[in-house]
Amino acid sequence: MTLMLILLALLFLLLLLLPFSFRRKILLFYLPALIAVLLTIGMFQYPKEAFDASLNGLAVWWHIVFPALLPFFIFA
Repeated sequence: MTLMLILLALLFLLLLLLPFSFRRKILLFYLPALIAVLLTIGMFQYPKEAFDASLNGLAVWWHIVFPALLPFFIFA
């Protein structure tokens, strides 16, 4: 985990040294991919925590989001 933080810090420092137009291209195209890869690595490193978090998210959706949107689903 600390290695990933060090790599992110080095990437951030590298971005500060680049010209603005190239920096914008990197942020718009490569940063979302990097975040997705880091999330995937985190899910493989901590599978139980990832599974528990997904169950918690589904419970929140079922108990809060779905009842709030149900009238709009019915009338639509």
